[in-house]
Amino acid sequence: AIAFMSQAAEADTAAGVHPVVDRLVALAWLHMLCGNSLVAMDILKCISDAAVANKDQECVMMNMVAMALKRMGRTRQAAEGYFRALHMAYAQGHLQSQAVVLANFGALCLQAGARSLAQHYLREAVGLFSQVPSGVCGRDFTQVLLWLGQLCTRRALPQQAKCYYEWAFLVAVETDHLESKY
Repeated sequence: AIAFMSQAAEADTAAGVHPVVDRLVALAWLHMLCGNSLVAMDILKCISDAAVANKDQECVMMNMVAMALKRMGRTRQAAEGYFRALHMAYAQGHLQSQAVVLANFGALCLQAGARSLAQHYLREAVGLFSQVPSGVCGRDFTQVLLWLGQLCTRRALPQQAKCYYEWAFLVAVETDHLESKY
């Protein structure tokens, strides 16, 4: 997939700058999925240095850089990156981007053991995801609800956990996201 996306990014230069940026961002994402966070960050830095990304792409890239930092164990820098991405998403008024960044910030807090802070950010993400059509954000929304369910289970709040798990199931059914239903 990485080789094909690299070829697509190289071959598509006639299509304009923004489609190429989208492909390069996708290439960076593929590298992150393969555990190559440094390579992903290098790709994103090259795009950023070229100053060719639009505001939406910049927000996605900031979020991805923070994710890469989280995967590399650089928690403080990841938190700062999520904060910058969240500020940009708020400035744009893009609810889905805000929700995704808040969810990632919550996941970072979970990883750091800050459960109350994680719960706060995850609940904020749920509030925003609830305002976006579930067909657009179903998988992300489901994941956040599952994280909240797990968090409530760990905190011995079975009724709240049950509500989050059931809500996650309903979103998964509505969006036909089979992996989350089971």
